[in-house]
Order: sequence, then C-alpha cells, then structure tokens
Amino acid sequence: MMSDSDHAPRFPNKRRPFQSFRVSKVERIEDSGEAAVQGNVGGRDVELRFVELSGEFRIVTHEGDQVEELTRSDLRDIGPALARYQQNVPWVDSVTGHVLKAVNDAIFPTTLADFVPRSVSDLGAVILLAGKTPREDIDVLLDTKSGELSILVTSEGRKAARRPLLSQEAWDLAVALRSRVEGQRVTASRSLLALVIEAARRQAHH
Repeated sequence: MMSDSDHAPRFPNKRRPFQSFRVSKVERIEDSGEAAVQGNVGGRDVELRFVELSGEFRIVTHEGDQVEELTRSDLRDIGPALARYQQNVPWVDSVTGHVLKAVNDAIFPTTLADFVPRSVSDLGAVILLAGKTPREDIDVLLDTKSGELSILVTSEGRKAARRPLLSQEAWDLAVALRSRVEGQRVTASRSLLALVIEAARRQAHH
C-alpha cells in the first residue's frame, strides 16, 4: 500500500474523495484472488479491488484499467463505509468482513514497541530478523545492498504481503532492540542486530 504522501486517485477538487463513499455491493471475483467493492462517490460510480495475495487496494476506472493504489487516508474513509454496508445486509457476509479486516489492518500499522527477537540470520542479500509481538509473528528483512527495511506480519495464521517498514515502526523497532545490544558483549548476532538498529534509525527519519 502506498503512503499518505502518494497521489490518491484523481477526483478533481476533492482532498478526501471517499468521505462520501457509499458501498452498494461487495463480491469475490472467482479465480482472480480479488474482491470487488462497488459504490458511489459524489454521484460517480466507482469500483475498488482488494488483491488478497498482495494486500493492495486499487481503484478501477470505467474502462476496467486498474490505476493507483489507495492511500491510508482513503482507507480511513472507506472502512466506515464498508462497516455501514455490512450492518445493513440481511445475511452473514464473510467477504465484506474479510475486506473490512484488511482495510483495518492497512489503516492501523503494526506496533513494534514490544517486539521480542527470536533469531537473526545473515542470508547474504538480506539480514532476516525473526521475532514476535504479543499479537503477531514478525519477520523484519534488511536489504544489505539498499539498506532498506521491510516487514512480513503473520497474524491468526495469515501472512500479509511484504511491505516497507513505516517510520514509526522503524523507530519502535530501534528502541525495542537497543537494550539487546548496548553494553552487551559483542557477538555475531549482536553485530547483525546493530546493523538492523542503524537501518531502523535511518528509516525512522525518512
């Protein structure tokens, strides 16, 4: 998913176009790995697609072209619209529930302040830091060439798509790991942790 600073789908003169979003239909598209959310924004029919494998949300044009991922700001308005729709359908709608959970997961990022590492490994192209929080299993990957950190989150047995570490997450991770390194005897594992901490500090200030 793209960050709030990225460009939202182009609705002229609308800073938060999905504030007026009204959902009319949610359905899983067979054999595509996608769910479609149909609705209306300011009198304009729109269709959103949730790509289950990658966790991405996209808007589809009238021509059927998928353009531009939705931003977190967009999803903050789409979430309540989905919740209203789900409350008003007269049946158990597992598809809408699944999409709504994915929206909420995208809106509220993982908190790494209570991250506990289990292992750290040098795999050459990446340094893999495996650990957990009280809610999730977490894999943090440091690209040794670019210095960028990414994260894989497994919650309730479901693994989300790999994505870049957010600035706040990077800061929380650096703080959580610091006590594992500072004042401790230098070992191969702690040297790898120090590299992850330094990358997290850089990413937290981007």
